[in-house]
Amino acid sequence: MRKLVLGLVGLSLIVGTALSAAPHVESFQLPGHGEVRLSVPERWVSRFTQPPGEVPPTITFAPKDGESFEVLITPVWRSGEDGTVYESGLRKQTEQAAAEAQSQAVEKTLALKEISGTDGHGYYFTATDRAPKPGEYKYMAQGMLKLGTLALAFTVLSNDGQAEVVGDALQLLSTATRK
Repeated sequence: MRKLVLGLVGLSLIVGTALSAAPHVESFQLPGHGEVRLSVPERWVSRFTQPPGEVPPTITFAPKDGESFEVLITPVWRSGEDGTVYESGLRKQTEQAAAEAQSQAVEKTLALKEISGTDGHGYYFTATDRAPKPGEYKYMAQGMLKLGTLALAFTVLSNDGQAEVVGDALQLLSTATRK
């Protein structure tokens, strides 16, 4: 009987933890470009920074507590023509970012990976900083994802023991919606 009670207590702790870690939806207004909705992990906090003028904002996520990490998302819109975001352009920009990061990376090649979202695909790569300075992050995932007529440019910065941050960020991005 004691084992059953302990098992039930353990199960309730697991379920309670899973429920308390459930994501919540946050909406971010993009002046003149609608709204982006993101399903944010409960243990993250957000900050929205809107520069003056028609410059795209940046949405930054960090932990409520614990070891530091950053997830930065910048919704980018095209000006002129029909405003269409082409996945081939996202791939090219992500390849260029990977080429720039290569000189500081441990990895010999920074292969692109695909990410699928609610309204298109995108690409990202991961890199390990060869020699991070004090206060800098060791790991980076960076890429772009199509969201309607927007592209979500993103960077995930973390350190040892934070592998779940990249997975959580990719999940947040893949379920992003626009209104």
